[in-house]
Amino acid sequence: MTDRAESSLDDRGVRVVLVGRTGLDSTLRRDPGIELQRAKTYLDAIGEAANPIDEHSPTACAVIVAPDTIPDQETDSFVDSIRRVAPRARIFSIGETPISSRFHGAIDRQADGLAVRRAMLKRPPREPEAAVTAPAAIEAPPPEAMREAAREPAAMRPTSPLPPTPVHFEDGAILSALLTGGDVRAAAMEIVQRAAPAARIEFVAKGREQSHTTAHSMVAEVRHGAAVFGTLIAHGAGEELKEYAAWLALWLAAAAQRDHLRTAAFSDPASGAWNRNYYDRFVAQAATAARGRRSSVSVVLISLAPESAAPARLHGMVRQLNQRVRGTDRVCRVGNCEIAVVLDEPMGPRRSGSRPVESASFISRLAAPGSESGTIGPIRCGMATFPWDASEPGELLAKARLKLGEP
Repeated sequence: MTDRAESSLDDRGVRVVLVGRTGLDSTLRRDPGIELQRAKTYLDAIGEAANPIDEHSPTACAVIVAPDTIPDQETDSFVDSIRRVAPRARIFSIGETPISSRFHGAIDRQADGLAVRRAMLKRPPREPEAAVTAPAAIEAPPPEAMREAAREPAAMRPTSPLPPTPVHFEDGAILSALLTGGDVRAAAMEIVQRAAPAARIEFVAKGREQSHTTAHSMVAEVRHGAAVFGTLIAHGAGEELKEYAAWLALWLAAAAQRDHLRTAAFSDPASGAWNRNYYDRFVAQAATAARGRRSSVSVVLISLAPESAAPARLHGMVRQLNQRVRGTDRVCRVGNCEIAVVLDEPMGPRRSGSRPVESASFISRLAAPGSESGTIGPIRCGMATFPWDASEPGELLAKARLKLGEP
């Protein structure tokens, strides 16, 4: 385990699914780098592992199982199910030794967030290889289909052969990360490392190569077109490192395009807030989760005078709000002169006895921007809470508008 790897987990956080009575709830809840999900049974845990709280959830996932939670005859089935729904999840049991050789390890009942991170960094056990059957023969396409393919525009055809895949049939984990907003680079590097088990291969971000190379290092630039993502540095690898770097660059280019398109689709460039499209999706998901845990989701609508909705002023207000709301809340621009703050706490209250927000007035104080954005005119706020003010998440905004100006 390296300090760099541990720091990387600290930066991205860890999603932890606790199964049964582990005794870790109160300790891990206080760790800001841990996103906690609880499951009463091992069957519930499969559903929790498959469903992160939202697209900002950490990609690293640990499933920690309490003693006597899984019947012995169901252990293998449980492991298989977790790996189907969350291929990169690590599975641990509480105690001194894991309850199954297919688990990744054991975690002490007194463990804290740091102990969980360190357990995550240990190399997982190698699964026995399944028998592979030969694929059925594929008939050659008829001449008409070949002529159609020949008419494909030149811009759509690759100008040079694509680099080979280091390990065949293992791109599923990367595709899953790409489609779910996960860490594509981490998934791809796992495949690269398995392709060269005798070598130590590391990805280093652009500009930091000098501090990681030695006289015995082999180096390959990770480049796609004009975009340079970093460098692969290896000890014990041969010329195949260049092929790995070219293959990795393709996936990183796809991930960069995904992030760019997501930002364009869900953000409002004028204000820096999430846009109405994102608001609709997030509120619907948050309300669905709230139904399951019998909790609430609130929307506070901030209405500005038209003369106060200039981009610079809106940007200042959004920046202030983002600095002061919780990490699970969202600030969205839902109209030309309207900002909605979605108040969602998926893990429940941080202090026992605390109550949900009952007034929108405090948001108007949080929203008061600094002098850098100019003077903001009168602010009116209205608040609606699911499920009390609205039985459907799509009704929250309309209900909040009806309450604009209420104390």
